Amino acid sequence: MSGGNGKTNGDSGAEQLSGLFASEDAEMPPPPGFYVTFEHVINSLLWAATQNKLRVYELRSTLDIITLDREFKAYVVPQSWKPPYHLYAEISFYWPAEYSVAGTHGDEVICTMYHDSEEECPHEPGGAEFPLDIEVHYQMPDALVSSVDSDAGVEAIARRIRSLFAEAAPQSNAVTVEVGASFADDGLRLTSIAAHGFWALEEEMRDLSKVAMALLGLLDDVGRALKRFAKEFAPGQEGLQP
Repeated sequence: MSGGNGKTNGDSGAEQLSGLFASEDAEMPPPPGFYVTFEHVINSLLWAATQNKLRVYELRSTLDIITLDREFKAYVVPQSWKPPYHLYAEISFYWPAEYSVAGTHGDEVICTMYHDSEEECPHEPGGAEFPLDIEVHYQMPDALVSSVDSDAGVEAIARRIRSLFAEAAPQSNAVTVEVGASFADDGLRLTSIAAHGFWALEEEMRDLSKVAMALLGLLDDVGRALKRFAKEFAPGQEGLQP
């Protein structure tokens, strides 16, 4: 896994993960077929958000009825902030159909598409790789967008955003800054400024506890970045209480 620091906020992994299950005595069930499922990832993300005192809202889960691929998207802000939210993080990931097959039936079911079940299979059960990229977009306030009126201003803001993120989450991958614009009668106008980053889960996808701890680190970084951006770009703005 790249892009994270696996912070546990000072508690042990066992204590942190107890929040994922109905009771503290419950044992962690191994994911069917050795692989984590779509629902496991979402539940772990929601748990990690709660541990980091973040509010998750407008959750969206979609299923392509042709390909059976799935997508997840949600918005995140600190619990102490009050709406309307002018600065927020959007977290999303794409889940191919074969991931659902592996999570439900194991990777051996995929082999049956290529050879008979009686035929000796060269692959090692549980050895397939199903990496998952989790994307995070930090949407900047409209007030910041409207304050930028030149190419030099765009570059300065982009550099400042990258610098602030590096301060808030030094162990994470650097973010890229995306700027939206539209052309109307009065000329070219900026419409949005956002910072984009991602976390890659790889070997974690065979172990629910590792997914949960990775997302705990991700959400910790998200919270730190949001508060740092708010302090710089939206001090005292209504609805923003970092």
